[in-house]
Amino acid sequence: MRVLRAGLPLLLLAGTAVQAAPPPSASTGRLVKEMELGPAFRTVGRWHLAVYEPESTADGDPPDASAQLCLTGPNGAGAMTTDCTALTATVAGVGMTYKLQTVDSVTVAPIPTAASNRSEPALLVRASFSGGGSGTLTKLFVWTYNRVDATPFNHGPGGFFMEVFSSVVASGGEQRFVSSGPLAGCFVSAEQVFLSGPTMTDTQPFHIRVFRRAGVGLVPVLGLLTARAYPTIRGGNLPTDPVEREMPRLRRALAALYPRGWPR
Repeated sequence: MRVLRAGLPLLLLAGTAVQAAPPPSASTGRLVKEMELGPAFRTVGRWHLAVYEPESTADGDPPDASAQLCLTGPNGAGAMTTDCTALTATVAGVGMTYKLQTVDSVTVAPIPTAASNRSEPALLVRASFSGGGSGTLTKLFVWTYNRVDATPFNHGPGGFFMEVFSSVVASGGEQRFVSSGPLAGCFVSAEQVFLSGPTMTDTQPFHIRVFRRAGVGLVPVLGLLTARAYPTIRGGNLPTDPVEREMPRLRRALAALYPRGWPR
């Protein structure tokens, strides 16, 4: 988990409110989104978000640079400082880190907490990578705001933003928080895997994973391959909403794994 703490140790992130935040620090690329985070997160002091995309190359090829997420907020001395994060994605089993060039969406939305029937606001950022071919990678970043009480190490109550979860899927994948039904309160990702067949256009199963909040982050509670093979994005007719199609099987699998309900 990554903590944006305005360049100071976590215990020093306790600033008093200031009258105004300076503009975000200079960053290569073009500004695509900015937002005041205080009203949604009820922050201590003023927090400002700025998101940048790298400039396109002169020949039209995808840029070899990452989008950046920059947060400006109070440090322990009451001054405003900026911390920027390069948006990248590492694919399990591949061992390569990809620079996410495009910011697809930036939203603030409620997500479930570890406590039953409760939610908290989260900053949800989707960014993607394209190498110029037909395939893409999309990563969802989830950030939450955490308050810090006054201690002998700081000047008063404060807070910090922390990346608590992320999820990467390839072209045709799906990732979302579920708000209703048997998976209410869970995060679900679905990604097609290529297990057999002579070409990339043969039908293939999906790998579906289910996560649930635990503490400040999320933990996996279920993973399965679909029994049914679906058309691939390269073969056309990619199925819409594979998670919904597999919901009955997911429900049965969860009931078998957790017959007494979710562990407490």
